[in-house]
Parts: sequence; C-alpha cells; structure tokens
Amino acid sequence: MSNWTIKLNGKQFDRWKSFSFSRAIKDNVGKFNLVSSDKNPKDSPLAGNDKIEIFYKEQKCFTGFVDTVAVKGGRDGGSIIQFDGRDPLCDVVDSSLPDKAKSKKGGLTLVATIEAVFKALGIDGIKIIDKTKDKLGNKTVKLQKTGDSGTNAMDYLAELAASLQVWLISDEDGNLNIFRAGDVAANMEFYYLLNGKGKNNILDASLEIDLSQVFAKIKVRGKGSIAFDVSPKDAADLVDINGEHFDDWARPARYLEVKSDDIKTKAQAQQRAKDEVNSRRAKAFVYRVETNIFTDKDGKIFSLGQTMQINDEARQVSGKHIIGEFAVNFDRESGTQTSITFAPSEAYQIVDIDQRQEKAGQTKKHIKKQAKAKAK
Repeated sequence: MSNWTIKLNGKQFDRWKSFSFSRAIKDNVGKFNLVSSDKNPKDSPLAGNDKIEIFYKEQKCFTGFVDTVAVKGGRDGGSIIQFDGRDPLCDVVDSSLPDKAKSKKGGLTLVATIEAVFKALGIDGIKIIDKTKDKLGNKTVKLQKTGDSGTNAMDYLAELAASLQVWLISDEDGNLNIFRAGDVAANMEFYYLLNGKGKNNILDASLEIDLSQVFAKIKVRGKGSIAFDVSPKDAADLVDINGEHFDDWARPARYLEVKSDDIKTKAQAQQRAKDEVNSRRAKAFVYRVETNIFTDKDGKIFSLGQTMQINDEARQVSGKHIIGEFAVNFDRESGTQTSITFAPSEAYQIVDIDQRQEKAGQTKKHIKKQAKAKAK
C-alpha cells in the first residue's frame, strides 16, 4: 500500500495513476502534475481551479490549484488525462501590482508590504510566516517604494526581500515563507561510498561545474554613478556608489561590473556584490542526487534551504550542502523517485565568503583556488 495520499477539494481522491511535485529556492512557487486513472474527461471529478493536496504518511507535502488540463489519446481508448498546477502563490506571481499597492513611503517592512499587496489583490487565506531568526520581515526599511505601471506583483515584493537578503517561497500548506537558506540542518546524511554496501542511500548522482559565469572581482554600482553629458550642477550631486567582492574560484583577470538602479548606499552595493558572488557560485556548482527517500531520520519531509551532510566518494563531494531544489515523482507501479539538487553551503547564505566557516569540503579537489584579483 502506498504511503502517498491525495485530497481533492478537501476529500480523499484515489482516481490517479501518478503524480509529481517540485520546488526551488530560485522560484517563488512550486509546481505539481497529476495523471488521472480516468479514461474519459467527463468521468473525472477533477477540473481546472480545483484544489489538490498531496500527503506523505499524513504529512502535507504540497497544496496547489489546477491550472491546465490536457487530454491525450486515440481511437484505441488509451486516453491520458493530465492535470498541471501550482501552489496558491501563483496568483501573486501572475498578477500585476494593483494601483492601491504601488506607492509606499517612509518606514516599510516586508511583512506590511506583502499584506498590502495581498489586500489589494483580494487574496485571502495565505499566511505570511517569517522563519528568519532575527524576524527580518518586520525590520523597517527607510525608502520610497514605487511600482511602475505593469509591474509584476511578485517581482515588486522580491525586490524588497532582496534588500533584506531573504527569500520568498510557498510552503507545503500554500503559505508564504520568509526565510534564509542554511538556518536549519536536516537530520540526514547522504552517502555514495565505494565500499558502502548497506549504508549507501544515493541511487545515482551527477556533478556539474561551470565557471564561465564566475568572476574574480564583481563591482556593483548604484543609480546615477555612471553618467554622461551632465551639467556641472548635476555632476556635483552624483556620487560613485559602489561595492565590490572577490571570488577565489575564478582566474584573477575575470572582472564584472553590475549597475543597479535599486542601490542607494555603499552598504547596499557591498552586500549586493557579495550576493552576486554567492549566486554565481550556486549556479556554477550543481550536485544532483537521485534517491527514493523524501524524509529525514526523524521522519520529517525535506525542505528547501536545509543543510545536509554529503559524502560521495565517486564524485569527490563532501561536507554540508544546501537543498536548492527538489522534485518528487510517484507512480503506483515504480514507487517514489526523488531528485535533490544541492549547492555549496555558502551559496544561498548572506555571508562574507572571506569569513565563512563551513565550505563544501572537497570542492577544492575540483576547483583550484586563485589569487586575489587586481584592483580595477
């Protein structure tokens, strides 16, 4: 008997053959897919806009609404009805920012801004949960925030979240979480040992390293710091607001300059430069695990942003890594298949790389450290 159950609009639903769901830190919403066991659409109780909840051993893993319905098949009667959808936050991701929420002045908090956007859109039932240790969602940010015509609602919120160095993502219940990756460690280790019979829990794995978008020095410049054809009066008001950070994964000659209209202070520019280095490291180092496990030793389902110990002798990857994304597939015939993508422990954390304590243990075997870049 399967450990997985599905509810349709709050009631038990068993007329399905397979399903999948996925989440990623870089995305604000998760996705799901369900293949019905019904052969004819008119016989299926499931339709667009219906609410689907996926459970594993009574633990809720996903909440979402059906976006699309696809019917495939021919005269032989082998029809397949497929339902795809996303979690409730998709309404914010798809919608434009309403006029009532476009302009905010003075002391802003992320939570209050999210609440204002939700109210303007008429969204009800999505809770805002601040999981950061310092409750950064209620930290006041003194700035004027204005959304232009056609501004996307989620992009508007994500920009404010980025200024606090936090992430916004839906959770298993469809609520909006404010969190920092790496704050929570999962009670789990993944092993792929050359002589690990009886201990190995990795079925297969892959490692990809791409340094083409990694730079030894990244400089971030604020709005108005690069200007031409300005009057002497205007020039007197212009300040070169910039911050920089270094990455010893790249060869010293590699330099990147980023201009951002959102940068207003030296501290913001400096932090953005650090974030840019971390983000590019996350994309450069991709370690993916294939397993049939989706719970830790305590029986709790895995969550985005958790740190997990890895020991893979075949690919020389070890140390603490962060869950950056995962995809779970279940078929009544083949069982559970889980794909988890990990990044180095510092990749999604807002930390100074020069001061971090935990590194991806054996990453150095794949990447030769470089000398500090020359000033530019």
